Amino acid sequence: MKNKIDMAVAFLILLTLCFVAFLLASGSLPVAMTLTYVSGVIARFAYVKWNAAYGEARKNQKARMRHARSLVAKWSIMPDEELAKRFVNSVHDADADFALVPIHSQGPAFGVNDLTRVWRENIGKERLIIAATGNVDDSALTICRALDHPRVAVLDEKELTRAIADSPLDIPEADAPSRPRRVKIAIDRKHAPRIAMCAASTLLIFFVTGKLVYLVCGSSLIFLSGMSLIKKPKAKGLF
Repeated sequence: MKNKIDMAVAFLILLTLCFVAFLLASGSLPVAMTLTYVSGVIARFAYVKWNAAYGEARKNQKARMRHARSLVAKWSIMPDEELAKRFVNSVHDADADFALVPIHSQGPAFGVNDLTRVWRENIGKERLIIAATGNVDDSALTICRALDHPRVAVLDEKELTRAIADSPLDIPEADAPSRPRRVKIAIDRKHAPRIAMCAASTLLIFFVTGKLVYLVCGSSLIFLSGMSLIKKPKAKGLF
């Protein structure tokens, strides 16, 4: 929501600067308003295209990170070693053995004693990945490098979350957090001419009085008028 507000403010400032520049260049209020509106439509179209190309991928990655954190938090209480193994092996070593150690993020860290216990349980194997759902002591990370048969790699909570997010496997939908509510501001298209007339009247008052507040209000109304004319995609029905 914060990013959307920032984008709206930046877009409004851009339109205001465009309007002032067009007005000073042309000296005509209708020409300046028309060029500002066209510039707003072009800027909006460019942003939509850019967001479709790069924004969706970034949103999907952030969503996977949220889902992965939720899954790791669940494993700290109800561990699912088989599912965790599929996620980790799909990113790291597919042939390595795997052990999940459930540790709450607010509890004691994964220490040397935990490392020794898990290593002894898997003696004779070649490679072992140990994933802890909490923090890992530096001493455990240091000692794991000296172990052999099996050789050991330890993942802490952050590394396990990253592995799940980077995995090509789908994260179970049941572990996805609820979608946050979004504040929607809807402007009916039929009100666009009325808003444009109000904007023109406000800008006329600005030229008569010279007060900057009328320029800001008029530019804001121009922005709202232009946004109301942009068609928003409607969700398709399932059937």
